[in-house]
Amino acid sequence: MKINHEPLTDTDQVEKYYGVETGGEVRYICTTELDKPDVPVDIFYKSKPKLDDHRGYFGIYWDKDSGSLYSMNADMVEGMQFAMVEKDGLWHYSSTVSDEKIVDDKTVGGGRQSITGWGFDIFALDQGVFIVIDK
Repeated sequence: MKINHEPLTDTDQVEKYYGVETGGEVRYICTTELDKPDVPVDIFYKSKPKLDDHRGYFGIYWDKDSGSLYSMNADMVEGMQFAMVEKDGLWHYSSTVSDEKIVDDKTVGGGRQSITGWGFDIFALDQGVFIVIDK
């Protein structure tokens, strides 16, 4: 599945750095808001989480107030719904509540806060992989 992403960071560098630090594969998954509307977070998945109660997701985001880069546990992303529209084998999603993607006669918006638009399929993450849950 090919997905059009708009990451905030150099995802290759983040994967490399955290892969060495954790001793396992780290993959960029997506960029989306989590618990704060319109605050996008680059989401990564670690194949070998350090803690037993951690599903392996972590996020990196820019704090607008301090201008600094922060990391966070992003396990809450698993189970969130991602509405995506497809064109020519490339999927597009809305990353935040104010982000809207228009692809031909399809549109998707609302980020994780709400799903708006038409012509989309709904996906969720399971162990770092998007799976379709509704067409």
